[in-house]
Amino acid sequence: MPTLAGQGIVPVQPPEASELVDIPGLPPTRRGDLSPAVQASSLFCKYFFAQYVHRCCQPALEAAGYFINSFYELEPSCIDLLRSFPYEHENSKGSSPVRSFFPVGPLVHDEYLQLLRLEVAEGSSFVEPGAPYLRWLDRQPTDSVLYVNFGSIVSLSKRQIHELALGLEASKQRFLLVVRPSTVKDSDEDLPLLPESFKAHTLETGFVQSQWVNQLDVLSHPAVGGFLTHCGWNSTLESICRGVPLLAWPFQADQMLNCRFLVDEAKTAVEVRKGENGFVSREEVARAARELMAEPEGDAVKENVRKLREKVKKAVCEADGSVQKSVENFLAELKTSRRDCPTSPSNMTTRGRLIDKSSILKHNLVQTGSPMGA
Repeated sequence: MPTLAGQGIVPVQPPEASELVDIPGLPPTRRGDLSPAVQASSLFCKYFFAQYVHRCCQPALEAAGYFINSFYELEPSCIDLLRSFPYEHENSKGSSPVRSFFPVGPLVHDEYLQLLRLEVAEGSSFVEPGAPYLRWLDRQPTDSVLYVNFGSIVSLSKRQIHELALGLEASKQRFLLVVRPSTVKDSDEDLPLLPESFKAHTLETGFVQSQWVNQLDVLSHPAVGGFLTHCGWNSTLESICRGVPLLAWPFQADQMLNCRFLVDEAKTAVEVRKGENGFVSREEVARAARELMAEPEGDAVKENVRKLREKVKKAVCEADGSVQKSVENFLAELKTSRRDCPTSPSNMTTRGRLIDKSSILKHNLVQTGSPMGA
């Protein structure tokens, strides 16, 4: 981020949003797809951008190593590029060693990895029965349902929720729509949460859930063939772990860049295209849903995410997997760092973040049930 700021790429002025910019490790990227935090029109950028760069991003450059919530097979070119950057620091004594990057993801809930290991061992899948939405899924054909959930932070206007609902209806695809109170941005009492005729028209093809759902159970269900998501990284990794292709509808933070990666690089998602002021029409919702769920373009996306799921199985579950190797490399570097400079204050300054994170990594690996945790 400090480099982008120094080059004048950020903050992004509104007239520049459609311009392409070359950022190492990324394909040509529209400036408007960078985080809203660096868009000049945002309040965060207006009041906090300078502090964000100098107090958060700049100190991070002093760290000698980083853990990455990803796995090498998902982003090989990006991780290779990160590893190629020299580590230039006042305590490097004239040498230019590279920083260490340890891809130890996906750091998802333990149950996701337990299922991966179960499938590796037994060649089976597992879903707990119970909730009404799961019983509804039980009655649907394999890979026929589009799961729609924007998480716990993203909120939409009632007008946009109406357009989403009408688009799902027009698509003629089966769907599980999660719309909790936190999903609603405004409090327009004159407008119902969903179109009045929506539930009646979709009684045979849809299920609306107004409370929390167990996302693992949903993504693991054989009836679910797609996931309309905000492209949050956790949901993205969870979907990859379960082999479910995505409809990408990003809103904030890193979600726009995640969308570009999923659509253009990994090719595991179909993009939901936004119109003026970011609004998505019912026609676009219907088009995207049909493309993923019922057209040849969607078949290619489904095949790509299934291949990627096999790669994450190997990375996480096998003894020679890339995640296992990342942890072994971290432990080896940690031992070398302590042996070479066991008492050097400067070493602890530059390496301290890496050393301190060892306990965090151990906790995460234990929590995820990874075989590398011991």
